[in-house]
Amino acid sequence: MKISFRTTRALFMFISVLVISGGAFAQPGWNIITPSPTNQTINAVSFINANTGWMACSGDLILKTTDGGTTWTKQSAKPGQDWWGLCFTDAQHGWVVNTWGGISATADGGNTWSQQAVASSKYFYAIQFPDATHGFVLLEQDSLFYTTNGGTTWNRIKIDASQYHYGMSFVNAGEGWICGGGGQILHSANGGVAWTSQVSGTTLDLNTIFFTDSQHGWAAGYSNSDHGLVLHTSNGGATWGILVQNFNDDFTKIIFTDNQNGCAISSSGIIYRTTDGGTTWTAKYTSPHEGILDIQVRSSGTGIACGTNGAILKTVNSGDAWSPLYHTATHGYHIRDLSFPDQHNGWVLDDAAYLMHTSDDGVSWNDQTPYPASFTAAAIYFSDPLRGWVVGKWPAGGFGQILRTTDGGVHFQFQLNTGIYPFVSVSFADSLHGIAGTNNRKIYHTSNGGVTWDSSSVATSAVYMQAKKVQMVNAATGYAILSSTGNTALARTTNGGQSWTVVKTDNTQFTAAFTALSFVDPQNGYLAAFNFNSAPNKFSLLKTTDGGTTWTPLTFPSNLPGNIGSTQINSLHFSDMQHGWAAGGGTESFILHTDDGGTTWNMQETGTTVSWYTMQFLDAQVAWAAGWDGNIVKTTNGGSLGVNEITGALENRLLIYPNPAGESVVVSFPVSGNTKAELQVSDMHGREIFSCRFASPSYRLDIANYPPGTYLVRVITGRQTFTKKLVVSR
Repeated sequence: MKISFRTTRALFMFISVLVISGGAFAQPGWNIITPSPTNQTINAVSFINANTGWMACSGDLILKTTDGGTTWTKQSAKPGQDWWGLCFTDAQHGWVVNTWGGISATADGGNTWSQQAVASSKYFYAIQFPDATHGFVLLEQDSLFYTTNGGTTWNRIKIDASQYHYGMSFVNAGEGWICGGGGQILHSANGGVAWTSQVSGTTLDLNTIFFTDSQHGWAAGYSNSDHGLVLHTSNGGATWGILVQNFNDDFTKIIFTDNQNGCAISSSGIIYRTTDGGTTWTAKYTSPHEGILDIQVRSSGTGIACGTNGAILKTVNSGDAWSPLYHTATHGYHIRDLSFPDQHNGWVLDDAAYLMHTSDDGVSWNDQTPYPASFTAAAIYFSDPLRGWVVGKWPAGGFGQILRTTDGGVHFQFQLNTGIYPFVSVSFADSLHGIAGTNNRKIYHTSNGGVTWDSSSVATSAVYMQAKKVQMVNAATGYAILSSTGNTALARTTNGGQSWTVVKTDNTQFTAAFTALSFVDPQNGYLAAFNFNSAPNKFSLLKTTDGGTTWTPLTFPSNLPGNIGSTQINSLHFSDMQHGWAAGGGTESFILHTDDGGTTWNMQETGTTVSWYTMQFLDAQVAWAAGWDGNIVKTTNGGSLGVNEITGALENRLLIYPNPAGESVVVSFPVSGNTKAELQVSDMHGREIFSCRFASPSYRLDIANYPPGTYLVRVITGRQTFTKKLVVSR
């Protein structure tokens, strides 16, 4: 089944119809504020002019821009694919190739895609279309696919199987070169049908090859002992000479806009430029975190480079300078902690210990990592936009450290050096009263904003237990989760951290652990646990109304969507004892909400499927969640979808079964006489992906091509709209 997305105008009219007919829907209650279009790996780029281009990504994602990369729209070619190669010949016609050489094509600018050739057992390495009808796809070892009719048919020919092949360059439909292992260079003068070997003069593996015309070409390779090598020919490869040798980097792709000016990318994340035909190369951009995987520079001087963690770089001067198009919260690392003291100012800490700050609600981010070469941060807390604390360790000796800022992260000062015992958690009740947990039962406390810190040990059965989660409820009362292999405990303080009492333990040996906590006041709170042996849900929730003296277990429903019950709650927040949120993930991500104290839970949509590690609420409406691959989402309405399902007997008339499902479902809604009902399916971004009219009591809906996730199914009859959620899970 073809999935198509309709225009914004049609979507606006669709929303208007729903409002008039009594139903309503809106964007997800959680909205992505990570500014880059993706955190996925971007494997390939293809621009047809300075403004219009596409990028092929992992995770079934194709990105398109018509404004030179300022904004991007998402396209999908086939669910479940990682796209490694991409080539467009004009604004309409393009091709993508997956990991194993499966080829799909579009004739409408990427709005829809159709498969042209099935995948092989060999890795893909290069794709090129010299014109709209002639195309070539290179696989790693013994095969080349070629077409002479725009991909209507593809032919596969065998090439020398003695070496792996990594690079390809065609100057027209007839003439091209291939390079590979052992210094091999092959040449074809008849459109890839036959190949002859050329003498390269080296036995190094050649990663990349590029020709500007039928005479001038370059090839580059590398070995651990001989370092980098650049070859050049000015006679079509009849002879090759060495331009550069013993270069201390590995060129993975080399391109030229003319016979003097070129760029290259390396496996170390550096972009180089040459202005003398490849004799000398100068580093123009060094990536701090990302790998650079593809590059394209046009003769006009504009160019794009892309890579891991959603990296997109742009040049407007032929590669002399490169700038990231997006300043993201992290560089694709997982976010472990976040702290937003108000709606606009926030800090996130990723698992590479980078501390990033935003003052415009996530539109832009700047690096405030303190002492990046020496200090490894583990947790953060900001009481206001100026005052905050970062805790962690000094790698040399693993000494625990507490750092404080009073100018919004511009400068940090050391407040405490434990001499041992790294810090793993921190929480403040206000700007003065706080606690910080270590990895060996010690919890430090301050009542003067960190001017002085004192410690006390929690009396647990195991010595080396990490105080991995702490919450300071007010100036006197706080709670801490402590864990070690086979042991977990919850401790409480009522004197600002001067002493601690264990109020809940579990030592069921490798089966259970406390994973998150949330107290609304000193007496009332919730504790999340994970048990490997429980069923149907491995996570559970405990409730206390007497400061942890007694606990009441709460049971999650057995019909949670997908495989959520097998995952872990990483973060918990209750605004009062009735309204709460649980976020987590593992095999499947989720944010769940309850408005009845945990008796029932509803899934909230976030517009992404990443696992969530941390969550923070300013109040019952404004909150952030962050986690996998640097993703951050925000809500200003408590995560509400804005979907008002019709209740009672009318709602019960709309049935969807089975639900969840993976291949097809039956949508059943009794229609009277010859009355026709309209069936509409939209994703949680509000994009309509299917619609039809039916008159029979039921309709079988094919969902085999729907990516896993939650969808809204609507049946519209007359002036009434009936809505239910459909969960696609495989």
